[in-house]
Amino acid sequence: MILFLFIILVLFLTIVQTSFLPHFELLNSVPNLMLVFVVSWCILRNYKNGLFGAVLGGFLLDLFSSTFFGVNMISLTVTMIVIYIIISNFVDMNNIYTRIGIISLATLFYYLFTLFIFFILDFFDLKLSGYLQPLWQKILGGIVLNIIIMFLFYWFVNFFRDFSIRYNDRVKAKT
Repeated sequence: MILFLFIILVLFLTIVQTSFLPHFELLNSVPNLMLVFVVSWCILRNYKNGLFGAVLGGFLLDLFSSTFFGVNMISLTVTMIVIYIIISNFVDMNNIYTRIGIISLATLFYYLFTLFIFFILDFFDLKLSGYLQPLWQKILGGIVLNIIIMFLFYWFVNFFRDFSIRYNDRVKAKT
C-alpha cells in the first residue's frame, strides 16, 4: 500500500513538473519537484526509497520531456548517490541550515551533472559567451526555488511517514 502511494505521488509530481510548472517561471527558473522530493525522502525516510524514487522519477521525467532519454534518470540517480554519501559521512541532518545546504548542493550538482551529460552527448552548441550567464541565473534561481519547495515537502514527507507508521500498526493489530 505504501509503495503504491509512493509511486502515485512520484507520477503526480512528474506530471506537475513537466506540464504545469514550465509555464510559471520565477527567478529565470522553475523548481525541480522531483529532485527536492527524492532528496527530502532520503533525508527523512530512507535512502533505498529515495533512490527508487530517483530512478522512477527520472524515468518518468524522461518519458515526458524532450531531452535525450536517460538524462534525467542518470542525473537524479547520481545526485542521490552523492547526497547520500555526504549525508551518511559528513553531515548531521538535525539542523535546518544543513538541510538547506544539502538541497542547495543537490540542486547545484544536479544541474552541473546534467550539463556535463549534455556536453558529452554534444547536445549544446558550445558558444558560452551568451549561454553562461543565463545558466548561472537558472542554477541560482533553481536553488532558491528548491529551498522554498523543500519546506513544503518536509512537512509532507513527515506526514506521509506518520501515516505509514499508523497504517503499519493497524495492519499488525488486525493480524
